[in-house]
Amino acid sequence: MPPPPIVPPPGRGPLFIDPEATIKAALRGLGVEQVEATRCITEMLAWLNGITSTAELRRGIREHPLRKVSIGPGNSTHFSLPRFPAARGQKIAEAILAKKDALGGAFSDIVQVAAIPDVDELVLVHLIHVGCELAHQAPSGPVIGVMLPLRIETRFSPPTGASSDWTMRLRVIPDAPSIDRHLSVPTKEELDALETMWVNANSDLSTDVGNAQWRRFAAQVGPARAAWLARSFPAQVSGGIVTINRPATTRTDHGTSRISGFPPTIEIWVARGGGGPTKAIGLTVDRTKLALDFPDPNSNETRWWMSFQEAKAVGLGAEINLGPTRPDDIDAVYAIGIGDLDPAVVFADHRDAGALGLIAPGSPTNTVVGEPAADLARDPEIWRKLLLSLTAQSGAEAVSAALTGRMNAITPLPGGDRDDVQVNAAMVCALWSVLWGHGLKDVWGLGDQSFPLGLWAAENLLPEGPLPAIRIGNQPYGLLPATSLRRWVTQPGDPGVESKLTSVLRDARRNWAAAASAAGTSVGADTDRLLDLIGRVPVSRAYAWRWAVPLEAVHAITWSTVGGATWSNLTAWWNDLASFALAFGQPPARRYSTLGWPQDLDLPLVQPDNLPPNMTLGMP
Repeated sequence: MPPPPIVPPPGRGPLFIDPEATIKAALRGLGVEQVEATRCITEMLAWLNGITSTAELRRGIREHPLRKVSIGPGNSTHFSLPRFPAARGQKIAEAILAKKDALGGAFSDIVQVAAIPDVDELVLVHLIHVGCELAHQAPSGPVIGVMLPLRIETRFSPPTGASSDWTMRLRVIPDAPSIDRHLSVPTKEELDALETMWVNANSDLSTDVGNAQWRRFAAQVGPARAAWLARSFPAQVSGGIVTINRPATTRTDHGTSRISGFPPTIEIWVARGGGGPTKAIGLTVDRTKLALDFPDPNSNETRWWMSFQEAKAVGLGAEINLGPTRPDDIDAVYAIGIGDLDPAVVFADHRDAGALGLIAPGSPTNTVVGEPAADLARDPEIWRKLLLSLTAQSGAEAVSAALTGRMNAITPLPGGDRDDVQVNAAMVCALWSVLWGHGLKDVWGLGDQSFPLGLWAAENLLPEGPLPAIRIGNQPYGLLPATSLRRWVTQPGDPGVESKLTSVLRDARRNWAAAASAAGTSVGADTDRLLDLIGRVPVSRAYAWRWAVPLEAVHAITWSTVGGATWSNLTAWWNDLASFALAFGQPPARRYSTLGWPQDLDLPLVQPDNLPPNMTLGMP
């Protein structure tokens, strides 16, 4: 719940603003003492006085997020601060800067900030918190570990000659995140073309002339390369002369891609026969020989991606003895290693090469049956807008924070304004009662205990994940945070429901894994089974319904249709089917059973099919 509203004094209307009351409410929400509050407010005022744009103010708030605020006696109650819609956030920032300008360019007291009509206690909490963060000189960010994919190829050889053992030939192949296509050193020709663009555009790409010059330059070097060059070597205007600051070194060759961020050692682990994985071999990678250029055809050179023997020589290939047992009991093969390069460097290079972007969940990056694929940002206009726009990219900032620990380390990005978090949260709130609330409260008999879980889900449950999907080139990737439920330790202020959820989710994960294993794989599958497996998607393709009736009604129905079932047999059957849910220790208030086959639901749940022509939801 939010702080209690400020009540106007007698005789004052609803538009009355009491700055002192607003300040007290904000400080009470933050739970800071007077001495600490003074430091926070001093830093807040210095920060606001140094800001020159609304984008800078909003970025400061995003870079110092505040999720929990304590209110009430003993600071025992918590609420989460809402995320301001972009339009309101912009309005608040404009109001603060306008007030500062009206005061001569600087705030001298927090009362002046609190007196701004658009600054309520929640806004002031955000502003003071930024000051607290700056006063404490908070660390730049957490240590980020990013799990990047590798590809492996295997080939099995049966026993030959005097050997009675099977052999697995394994090759490790870097995936798209490890292939750096960015050329950090420009050529003289690129710089000449860039300078010509800046001169002809009069250093301004926002005009029609600037747009034409930009398109001409992008056609010469490519849109993404043009954006990096323009960002790295901006126009310098002195005495009416437009130039650029050229680097001391330029490149004279065509340049080649390279392997980046690859681990110096890779361990191969194999799991067999339902047992745990064991280490099979360790590989030492010679990263100096991970070349991606083609060898001289007149030499005897070869490359690791052309020859298995060369792959073994550079540490990306191995022959592993599997023993005499036929290796059709292999459950998994893992290739793992830890790189030593900052993820910010890896992903910034992907951004500068034009390979990194955000895409909608489930978007194909290649055309399927003639359908359009996801936008791969090949239009020069996309990159021009990224150069010119100062608008915050909430999706790109979230991805940057997750991958690097810093919100602006790899921004801006094509598609970076995509952020489905609020839509996910809204859908969870809208559907909670139907999908989970009624079942937990009334069927399983949790009663009022189900409400804290619903509140927690409204803040934290994101069915499509907490981060947008990304692409590197035309290869899509999902971004999911990883944690260890076994080692999870709750912190002061965490919702009480989380300590209970961890044990429940550990058991649920074990049962889900068992169910997935029991579902089988493509081994021995016929054509229909194979198509069913590879055609599965993580979201529902259609809507359906079927009856759920009390078990007592099912008991009566069996006696009227199929000769009857004893109550003991029926409850034993139900308990067996529900054993997974019953294992959590909460018996249901009433047992229900589905009845009949699922029925397709023809009613459109997203948009009605009987709207007038040219009308969609949201239109008047």
